[in-house]
Amino acid sequence: MGKTIRYPFSSHHWRKSVAIMTIAAVVAGTIGWNVSPSPAVAATAAAGQQEMLRLKVGSTSATWNGEKLAIVKPYVRQGTTMVPLSIFTNVFDAALKWEQDNAVILEGDAASIRMRIGQKQAMLNGKLVTLAVAPEMTGGTAMVPLKQVAQAFGATYSVDKDKSIVLRWKQAGNLAGAAVDVSAKAARVGDSYYQWNMVLPKGWTHESLSPEEFAVMFADPTEHVYVIINALDWASKPLEHWADTFKGQASEQQLMEYLQTEELDDESEMYEASTGKVDGIAYAQSVFINEEDMYLARVFSTNGKRYIVRIFDANAQRPKQMLQYVPFINTFRPSFSAGAATNISSVKDGYRNTELWGKGLTMDLPVEWASSDTYFQSYGSKNWEQSANYNIATAAPGLTIDQYAQKHLSYMKKTTKSEYLQVDPEQDVKLADGKMAKSIKIKSKVDEKNWKVSMHLLVVDQGVQYLMIYHCPDNSEGISLGNRLFSSVKVDGSVKKDLESPEDFPKGEDWYKDWSVSSPRKAPNYGFTLQVPDWWTSGFYAWGEENYDVEMDEGMIAYYSRPDSDFSVYVDQVRTVEEALARWEDYYKGEGDTKVEIVKQEKTTVQGNKAYVVEMKVFSEAGQLSFTVNLLLIAREGKVFSLVYSVDDTARTPELLDSFKRTMESFQFTEQVTNKKS
Repeated sequence: MGKTIRYPFSSHHWRKSVAIMTIAAVVAGTIGWNVSPSPAVAATAAAGQQEMLRLKVGSTSATWNGEKLAIVKPYVRQGTTMVPLSIFTNVFDAALKWEQDNAVILEGDAASIRMRIGQKQAMLNGKLVTLAVAPEMTGGTAMVPLKQVAQAFGATYSVDKDKSIVLRWKQAGNLAGAAVDVSAKAARVGDSYYQWNMVLPKGWTHESLSPEEFAVMFADPTEHVYVIINALDWASKPLEHWADTFKGQASEQQLMEYLQTEELDDESEMYEASTGKVDGIAYAQSVFINEEDMYLARVFSTNGKRYIVRIFDANAQRPKQMLQYVPFINTFRPSFSAGAATNISSVKDGYRNTELWGKGLTMDLPVEWASSDTYFQSYGSKNWEQSANYNIATAAPGLTIDQYAQKHLSYMKKTTKSEYLQVDPEQDVKLADGKMAKSIKIKSKVDEKNWKVSMHLLVVDQGVQYLMIYHCPDNSEGISLGNRLFSSVKVDGSVKKDLESPEDFPKGEDWYKDWSVSSPRKAPNYGFTLQVPDWWTSGFYAWGEENYDVEMDEGMIAYYSRPDSDFSVYVDQVRTVEEALARWEDYYKGEGDTKVEIVKQEKTTVQGNKAYVVEMKVFSEAGQLSFTVNLLLIAREGKVFSLVYSVDDTARTPELLDSFKRTMESFQFTEQVTNKKS
């Protein structure tokens, strides 16, 4: 199996799994129910009172908890009352599934029934029984014996003097979590930046689920019930494909289409869907069920944002029960007024006090900055001219801040050529919470004219080492912003308790591993071995993906990367090294804005196999980036193996190049290839 080796970190994303039964869709064409139960009926069902269904043979009118319902006419067959199957899918809220050979399965909270049209043998709650009359199709409607099936669902069966048949049963009871105060006196919280507010029930807690605070969770004391509020701009990356649809005032129909498209998928179902307005603002809502969760969701569109509120209850057993939360969800408003609700936003003067992935540090970040989809734990401005990333690891016992700074500087000097690097003397700084840290400003040359600045903040506290790096152009505005950000940093010590779970943290000493130490890799499907430096897979900013055990005709066998360099091993289904080289030239030329010059091309052999040693100079006009690519191309048994490393010109230090060259030279074919494709 392939595996991905990444810089280890973890984020605190709280998630609950709600144990529910999967409810299948009712098959069209077999339903005898002609009208949907009214909201009053649904509310009664959710309340957990004793329910009652009254019907008569020969009548298309029935009553459910006092509400009139139209049904397919019941009839008597061989002394047994037959009723439409839809009674059990609607009134008893059972899931219906049709299988081959006219087999039908009904699943409820307390019942499991399997019947077959035309056969008396059936399974009722795990027991084989003989039905009084076999289920049958009448006028396109499935009809089943009422008494035996109803009793399997826990209902009592009786006949009144007027010959009405009466079923009585108890549905699931009240959801305790829904019994919250939603009156005008109830406390409310909200977010002044994202513009929303909602009742926060007494005893409930709230926390942000994202550093940008666009997702907030409320949880009850038992943690069986929780609410997630998500507010995002329609123009944001996750929603930009909807931006044109929701430019103006949204209609209820548009919002329902949004739910059907974004919330619904092949593994989920919608129930109790409805639309409406709150303070003149349209919404759509529905209960959603999948294999893990049951929740009530309501979506709004206003203020240029999409607001979606989701309520989960681990004790809910049926969709209609979730409607007990409608009064609670009705308290949500996509607006905020100072004084009317407690403001939970940390935004002040254009900055948001950000908990950095729940891992120990907080700092102020500009509100317009966004997290990166590409780089772990990184934030940046819209054009990413200014950005910050955050790293955390366990500190070696006895590590001092001075030792930490020395190791870090040594590493930086090994990855940037001296003529491209200017390091200011390290500074002792006091953080916003009074703790001491080290600050290092490093200037690195981007090209012949331009420099960039990276400001490094190093902290050691309670067995944890932190590293914050801020990047900006070499100008006073960018450096001033970096100083502003660093002055706001606080260490809250919250990660100390997590040190008992080592998998949550990398080891700080691995960031600066000895570059001379390597470990073997074996690729039995391709018949080669390779020595890979340990720091490539666990070092600072190291990233790798390994597929040595995966057999393929073409593709990437291994890839190791840093921001300024990478190494990879590929296999291609081509017979000559010339063909492989042509592919690599096309790859680096890209869309035509890249210049590629082959400065070295030498024929050689590797263990008797024809090979090329190639060096290419590459310049990307779009990124204003120049780098050098070194390739070893080896033809063997109808395939070409490519070992490739590329290094930015600014990073071609002797130490870094030596690491790549040693790895290239360690490549060896073995005599035997296992599981080799013919």
